[in-house]
Amino acid sequence: MITGLNTRISNFSLLPHSLIIFAIVLLIFPTLIYAQDAPWTKVEGPWKQELDGFFGSIAINPNDTEVVYIGNISGGGIYKTVDGGHSWIEMNRGLPQLRFTSNYFPIRALVIDPISPNTLYAGTCTSDPYSTPGLMGRGIYKSVNAGVSWSQANSSGDHMLSGTSGTLLPIFTIRVDPKKSDTLYAGLRFGGIWKSTDGGNNWTETNNGLYEDPIRGLDIDVLAVDPVNTNIVYAAGNVTDIFQYGPISHG
Repeated sequence: MITGLNTRISNFSLLPHSLIIFAIVLLIFPTLIYAQDAPWTKVEGPWKQELDGFFGSIAINPNDTEVVYIGNISGGGIYKTVDGGHSWIEMNRGLPQLRFTSNYFPIRALVIDPISPNTLYAGTCTSDPYSTPGLMGRGIYKSVNAGVSWSQANSSGDHMLSGTSGTLLPIFTIRVDPKKSDTLYAGLRFGGIWKSTDGGNNWTETNNGLYEDPIRGLDIDVLAVDPVNTNIVYAAGNVTDIFQYGPISHG
């Protein structure tokens, strides 16, 4: 066990060319924490109430490692730091809010375009993964100005993603092809994997070969794109094994 930690890690990220690690801890400690070759210490921020400190995603600018974004899953939206976590500001203009409240939809997925770091994608969901359809999220939101403002990438309204049909489902993970910025993959709770080749404007289902649970369906929590051969994508979920999408080499 890492010194200073005694709970489950939901999401973490290593800053390139450094030893700093930002990690998100859920369920027990409502905090964002970081370490640099030392015991873990709490990072303070504008999240004041206990529930405001639950986070589900983190993204680090590959060209400026002082710039970090975190997605809140208890109504706070997205926070950004430009000084390595010493101070944070809210970046929520354009993000969807829950009905009859000032809280924002939970941000479970957050990713930076590695080629154009001012472009980000945020996936909305619900804090209750078994919520009724329509309350499960508002799809994917995109920012092209480093988080200053956001607009819905899936502008089809009641549909899951633009160019598709079906109810809105929780977005649990998003990945950008590191060599082709317009190619995105989204992993959905109950909805499997969807792919876009036009920067999120339209999406197609890519679930052939995935295991579908008879109760929960296609449940994808984690995606990873091979940085060398970006045609290879790995996927895993709560009720699935690890799957590979794309060419398989046997050496």
